Amino acid sequence: CPCRHRKYRYGGNAFAQSTTTFIGHNYGAKNYDRCKKVLKVALVSCVCVSTVLSAVVMLFSKQLLSIFVTDSTVIEIALSRMKFTVVFKFIQAVMDIMVGCLQGYGFTLVPALISIFGVCGVRLVWLYTVFPHFKTLASIMFIYPVTQAIASILLWCSYIYVVKHRFVRDE
Repeated sequence: CPCRHRKYRYGGNAFAQSTTTFIGHNYGAKNYDRCKKVLKVALVSCVCVSTVLSAVVMLFSKQLLSIFVTDSTVIEIALSRMKFTVVFKFIQAVMDIMVGCLQGYGFTLVPALISIFGVCGVRLVWLYTVFPHFKTLASIMFIYPVTQAIASILLWCSYIYVVKHRFVRDE
């Protein structure tokens, strides 16, 4: 599950923490336009960095995997897993930035609940309902980008709600 204390290998956590800091400062100073600008810059930056790094990792995936393992079967399994996790890392980038944004506005419970239920909860339901019918690695791995997309959409909806209600009240 995407816990805030986990170290993200592509640096998404650094972008998310920066988003939290900059939005928190600008929100406190009532610079609401800057808050929106921070979100845009953070989203574009994090998605671009994660996409470029993902492309590099996928381009050199066999060489990188061969550093750790020589068994071709293990490499093939790792490559199939990477197709679901590394290729769709940009979705996790969006999720991380939206979490950081909401935290900057002072909402910490909402992103935590969305992560727990929108990601972890859906994955558990998937494992107990869909996986028993297919029983393939792909059927397990498919849920990673799906749950991250669901969580990103829920976080975006939360952001819209927060901006609409919080700014109207403060202005």
